[in-house]
Amino acid sequence: VGGNGTDLAEFGASGTLLAIAGVEGLTLTQNRIVPTARGDVAIRAVQPGRRGFGLAIVAGEADEALARVADGRAVVASERLLFARGLSVGDELALAAPMGSLRLPIAAAFRDFNTGTPGIVMSLERYRRDWSDTTLGSVGIALKPGADAAAAEAAVRSLVRPEARVRSSATIEQQSLAVFDRTFKV
Repeated sequence: VGGNGTDLAEFGASGTLLAIAGVEGLTLTQNRIVPTARGDVAIRAVQPGRRGFGLAIVAGEADEALARVADGRAVVASERLLFARGLSVGDELALAAPMGSLRLPIAAAFRDFNTGTPGIVMSLERYRRDWSDTTLGSVGIALKPGADAAAAEAAVRSLVRPEARVRSSATIEQQSLAVFDRTFKV
């Protein structure tokens, strides 16, 4: 679910979405672009659900790195960001935040096929503390095995404003495969 950050923050905190039949857990996310002298850095601040961060760690020790991210002691950086900045796992990334200059330890690198701004993933709690931002950009809803996805989606739609974006993973996958098929059609 994507939409107005304040509305989503209220849903994420209230337990309303967790009360929907078949919902197993939530992943809360906020995104921000931070300008730096060496180019923008995209921040994806995450409070992961039971299924974790969903990242493919390609350098660094995955379990240890993600534990450090979860408790706010480190970030993981995209391969593109590390390459562009000449950084490595173990280095620090300097960013300016409203609460002052940050030096964020890089615990691991993740594979990111995003062709936009290279970025980092950090804990939502750390982000909120450093940027004084309690809004959310999206809420991911994980369903229990065998749950009625259509019924859960209808329940979510009944709770959010009409302008909120409600998209199922299955729909996104179908649309992506259709684009892929059109792109590579011989």
